[in-house]
Amino acid sequence: MVAEVKIRSFLAIELPDEIKELLRREAGATENIHITLRFLGEVEETILSGDLSRQVAATVSHYPTLQLAVEGAGVFPDLGRPRVSWIGLGGDLPTLSGLHAEIEKILISFPIHREPPRRSCLCTDLA
Repeated sequence: MVAEVKIRSFLAIELPDEIKELLRREAGATENIHITLRFLGEVEETILSGDLSRQVAATVSHYPTLQLAVEGAGVFPDLGRPRVSWIGLGGDLPTLSGLHAEIEKILISFPIHREPPRRSCLCTDLA
């Protein structure tokens, strides 16, 4: 029996280049910064490339382009020793929250990492 390949996975929203550049300048972010909708954990490749991808793509296709704005940015613990980059978001947050909620409903039927429910998304920087 061949072991199924598992991939550490998450669902995310790619940020526009101009926002990434702003965050690089102001908060020391890397090119990999994005908005994490949901961390999935180690997921079998066949699940990612099959029904899960199809259902998420179908859901996302019903949403308009999000109009979000950066409302603050910074690092912890300080600019001299940045370990975590953060940004505050404004704009169309109700639509972002609706998308997040719909994705959570989809994920219930898949064998993936369970997180405690949260009401927000994370802006994450993978250095």
